[in-house]
Formats: sequence, structure tokens, C-alpha cells
Amino acid sequence: MKKILILFMALFLAGYQGVAFSDTVILKGYVRHVNTYAEISNVNVYIKNSGIGTITKASGSFSLKITSASSSSIVVFEHVSFFRLEIPLEQALQQRVFNLRPRIIELPAVSIEAAIERPDYMKELPKAVSVIDAQRFEIQGYVDAADLLLSEQSIQVDEELSGKKTVSIRGGNPDDVLVLYNGVKMNSIYDNVVDFTHINLDDVQKFEIIRGSHTSLFGSGAVSGIINIIPRTFKPYSIKFQQKLGTYAMGAWDLHINQSYFDKINLSYNYKQGGMHRTYADSPDGVDYFENKSVHHTFSVASDLSDDTRATGMEKHNFNVMFTDSKLNYENIRYNETMHNSNQVVSMRYFGNFLILNNLTFTGSVQNVDRQDNLEFENEVVKTRSFDSHSIQMGLNKGILIKDVELLFGYQFERNQLDFMDSHNAESNIRINESADLLQQRHGLTGIAKLHVPTESSFFTATDLDISYRWDSVKNEFDDVYKREQVPSYVPSEVDKHKTVEWKESMLNFSSNFSGKNELFDVNAYLNVGANFKFPTMFQQLSMPATSNEVIYDSYGNIISNQDDSEGLKPEKNNSTEIGVEVAGETLGHRSINGWKLSANYFRNQYYNKIKTYLLPGSPVAFYENVEHAEISGFELKATLFIVKNKVVLEAGTSLYSISDKAAFPFKSDKKTIFNIIFNHAGYSLQFQWFDESDQLGSIRNLYGGFTQIALSGYSNINVHLSKKFRLFNAQLFINCSGRNLLDDDTELEGLSIRDRRLYVTAGIQY
Repeated sequence: MKKILILFMALFLAGYQGVAFSDTVILKGYVRHVNTYAEISNVNVYIKNSGIGTITKASGSFSLKITSASSSSIVVFEHVSFFRLEIPLEQALQQRVFNLRPRIIELPAVSIEAAIERPDYMKELPKAVSVIDAQRFEIQGYVDAADLLLSEQSIQVDEELSGKKTVSIRGGNPDDVLVLYNGVKMNSIYDNVVDFTHINLDDVQKFEIIRGSHTSLFGSGAVSGIINIIPRTFKPYSIKFQQKLGTYAMGAWDLHINQSYFDKINLSYNYKQGGMHRTYADSPDGVDYFENKSVHHTFSVASDLSDDTRATGMEKHNFNVMFTDSKLNYENIRYNETMHNSNQVVSMRYFGNFLILNNLTFTGSVQNVDRQDNLEFENEVVKTRSFDSHSIQMGLNKGILIKDVELLFGYQFERNQLDFMDSHNAESNIRINESADLLQQRHGLTGIAKLHVPTESSFFTATDLDISYRWDSVKNEFDDVYKREQVPSYVPSEVDKHKTVEWKESMLNFSSNFSGKNELFDVNAYLNVGANFKFPTMFQQLSMPATSNEVIYDSYGNIISNQDDSEGLKPEKNNSTEIGVEVAGETLGHRSINGWKLSANYFRNQYYNKIKTYLLPGSPVAFYENVEHAEISGFELKATLFIVKNKVVLEAGTSLYSISDKAAFPFKSDKKTIFNIIFNHAGYSLQFQWFDESDQLGSIRNLYGGFTQIALSGYSNINVHLSKKFRLFNAQLFINCSGRNLLDDDTELEGLSIRDRRLYVTAGIQY
């Protein structure tokens, strides 16, 4: 009997150990942000002091097969942006959800970082950079990407009646900002701007806001900054649907379908449809109104074919192809104006080790834009403009590391074609282009050298001396150019059967910077000096206020232009100086305060042959000319405080700019102050934004077709976003409520309230 009892106990213990610590066990679960409940991808999950490990997927989930497990095994969860989590294997097997607390200072790169391409801005000269991660905006209820970027004190959003929203940085103009999507240039070839309402936040992983004009790598055009949009290629769901409703009969819905194969290839499709109807405030009977409607399609294929995501020196092959098709229709009853815009883009990006070439990046895109504008003035003048543009862009970058010297060489090519037509049905005292076919080709060469000076300090780990050089060549070919003759004939006549305009420009930039870092403190300081330039777009070369030496007046007797543009627009040049410092600290021992960040920047941009824009908010038409000299200088300050286990983030920032010629930078404030409160807990998110902008000055079209200079007074306002995200079985539900301009400013522009209160609500489900 005693032997039987001993045998029974031995079998029981063997069975128990077989359940918990057999030769092979499977650990499954998902990793999320402890406050927002957002899934965290690319987290290293491994057994301590062993070679057993894996990484989390886009959904935050993982499955780890563990051999030779024992009660002493420790499971480690590690990511550069979060505190390391270590728990016993026995405990890990009893839970499914693993929460990570975010860090303020990122850890040195862990093994997964070897498989991820370094951000492009880190390959350039050091600059002031703000990164807005998806964890901050994905459930905040923002109306669009422009609404999100408004929370940055260096950014101003320009909104047209058509619903188009553009973004400017540091008091510059929207066409001074280069916008990259997955490393591919998205600026339109005819006006060099991007409509941020076309960018779907659900497809975005992060925004990188790069302030400054030292942009040898990215090319000409970024004279005030860059917004680099990193897409979310592997999404944490298979299907997602959401509906948005809001002020001005605003309605929008979108459907996302997403599928991954072998954790290596991802296919996704997105369809979005929306619109709004808005009545003029000074039209009590509601007769005068405008409305816009939009439809967007996005299809993408992404692949990560790296051999081993945890090995060093492995083969890397990251490939992404994306197709977008956007259509925007706008109708304004007051001005009898309509606009139809179709924009199609196919883009691709490859990063990896190709044959014998390591760290190779290739980007390419094909863009087609078809746009038609119909305008009617009170004097019964009807204007019709149409643009049919085609663009091919390619870029190739190769990085080389030789001991303490880091080199990067790049080449970019663009071929842009524009078919332009502009017609009037009435006499005019302005000779303008009637129609033209334009062809533009660009070639750009880039070289960047970074010398990492060794230091013997355990804290100041890097002292760099950087230099960059860029050379660009642009050739414009004008064919079949017709100009409208002066009255009384006003009959189109052929002026130039063929005309060629060529530009060659180069830029040279220098930088000195040092940085220091440990687990509790991080500092980075830099000094940049250099130049940049911007070439006129094809449309800007055609849309000029005069084509003769005569003085042109508007209906009020004001001079519109007396520029001799026989040579056309000239390239814009920019000389820039910038000094910046960023400091961050982590306070692990404090009960309430978890950390802080401080940043300060001074810059000075001197513009020569500045391309000046005459804006027309009531219509999609603008005119351009060169201004001999303009200047913007300023200070930017920002402080951030993290409290209550990083659940609450307090941000305060201010930008002070000195703008020499506000007509060259229309409707730009020379002062902006922001204060943000961000609260995240258990899937709840609350964001409070207060901002104050100073006076703005610009030129707009009056009711008679002329231009009038007007001033908009400065104002303060409040935006609030509240959301909740929760799980229901295998599905995830969310609801967002958003209020903009809650102080309800009564400022009007051409009879339209532009700072009035707006409310939105979004509900959705994903599985």
C-alpha cells in the first residue's frame, strides 16, 4: 500500500510539472500600452539568458515556443520606447495581456531595431524634430491630419472653402513645406502643396515634423520644413468600419480590409467617402451655400522579407507598394464656382541589402492629377481653368559606414508634364496665358558626410561634424503657348511655339552637434548654417498677374503688379542659420513626476526672389510673382511634463516670429502659443488643447474680381477630444467626441464664419 501511495504521488507531481514546465510549452498573449490600451508591435519577447525569443505582430500578439522550460525561467518584454518587463514563466502562462509603461528616454537599440530602417531625418543634418506617434492620435477623434498637426506650436493650418487644408511651418507658406509619404514626395507638381484631408489617419503610424531648411537629402522645396508621414503597413485588425458625423451636415464613413500572410506580407484596402454642406452667415435665407464631396481609395502591399528579425547582420528586404485614388468635388453657389479634382498616385519604397549593396533605399512614384475649375464673377466674367498633370519620380540612396565616418549618396529624378488651359468670355486688361503644354525634368545629386568624433566621456557619447552638398538641374520646356491679347481683340494668339528655361542650383550646409545620454538624462545640441532653394512649379510659371511691363490695377485702384515677367519666375533662394538644444530627464524615484522634456530653437531664414502668392480663399485660383527680399527669424520654446505614471502629459509651447513682409507670407501669425493636456487611462483618452494666434494679413479676391488686402485679428480658442476604446470578445469598439473652437469666435471672411464652434462624433468597430 505504501509503495502504491508513493507511486501515485510521483505520477501526480510528474503530471503537474508536465502542465506547467514540460519539455516544451507555448506562451501566447498580446502586449499593449498600459494607459491607452494600444497594441504594441515589434516588442522583443524572449527567455532570459537563452536564445529563445520572438517579436510581437502589428496586433501586439505573439506566440513563443519554449523548450527546456523550468520554474526559474524568466520572460522578458523589451522595446526601446517602454520600460523593460520581466516576469516568471509560471506567472506569464497564467495571463494573456501584458502591459508596458512608456519611457521618456528611449533605451539603446535592442535586437529588433536591427531590422528596422533608421528614419531618414537621422541621415540628414541634425534638426528640430517633433514625432507624433499613432498611440497619441489613433483614438483621439481628430477630423483629419491637419486637425492633428494644429496641436504643434510651429504649425499653422490654412483651410479653404473647398475643404482643402494645407499646412505651413515657422510662418512660411504651404508650398515651402515638403510632404513625404513613406519617403515619397507627395507635393503637387502644379502648386507644390498637399491637401491633408486626403491623408487617412488610420493608415498612419507616425508623423515626423522636421523644422528647418537644411534639406540636402530631401531636395529643393523644403525651405521651412518637412512633414514625413510613416504609414502603418501591418495593421492590428482584419476589418474596420467607422462613421463620422458633425457640424455643417458633415458626414464621412470608411471601410478598411486588411490581411497578413506568414507575418511577412500584408494586403490592405481602404474606402472613404464624405462631404459637408455649409451656408454663408450673411445669407439668412440660406440661398448662398457651398458643399464638397470626396471619395478616396487606398490599396497597399507591404512585405518584410528579412531572414531573421532577431539576428544581427541579417538580410533585410522591406518593400511597400501603395495606390491611392482621390476625387474631390466642390460647388459654391454664391460665386457660381465649381471644382473637380482627381488625384491618383502609385508609389513604392524598398529598403534592404540588394546583392552586394547594403543599406540601399529606392523610392518611386507615378502621379496623375486632373483638375477643372469654373469661376463666375459678378460682372458676368466666366473663367475656366483645367490642369492635366503627370509625374514620374525616382530616388536612390546608398549609405556607407567607414569607422567613424558615415557617408550617404543619393540621386533623384523627376519628369513632370502639365497640360494647362485658361479661358475668359469677357475683355480683360491683363494679358495672361490661355493655354500651354509644359514638360519639366529634374536631376538631383546629394552627398552627406558625418564625422563621429570619438569621446572619452561616458556621458557625451557623440560629437559630430557634418557637411552636405546638393546639386540640382531643372529644364522646363514650353510648347504651344497661347496668350490672350489685350482689348479690343482679346483673341488668343500663339506667342511661343517652343521655349526652354533651365536652372542649375547647388546648396552647401554645415553642422556641428553633440549629444549625451544615459538611462535618466538625454541632451542634444546643434548649430546649422547653410542654404536651400526652391524652383517655381510649372503652374506658378504660368499663373502670373501680368505678362507685360504695364501697371495692373484692381477695381479699387490698388496696384496688383508692375513686374516685368518677360523672363518668368526665378528660383527662390534661402540662407538659413539655426541653433537648437533639446534636453530630457527621467525621474524614476519620484511618486508623481515621471519625467520632463525641454527644447529651444532660434532660426533665421533670408529669402531672395521669394515666390509671393496672392490667395483667393473663395476660389481655387492664385497668382504668383517674385519678391526681391524677405526674411523670417524667430524663437521656439516647448516644455513637456509627464506625471502620474505617464498617464498625464502637460505640454506648453510658444513660437515668436519676426516676418519682414507679411504680404509675402499671407495670413501667417507671428506668434502662436499652445497648452495641451493629454490624459490616458484604461482605454480612455482625453485631450485638451488651448492655442492663441496673433494677427494675420493677406490679400484676397473681392466681389469684383480684384484683390484687396485685409487683416484678421488674433484669437484664442479651445479644442477638446474625448474617446473610449474597449474590447468585446475578439472585436474592438471605439467612440470619439471632438469639439473644435469651443469659444465660438464670430470672425467672418467674405460672409463665412471661419473660427466658429464645430462638433464631431465618430463610432467604429474593428475585428
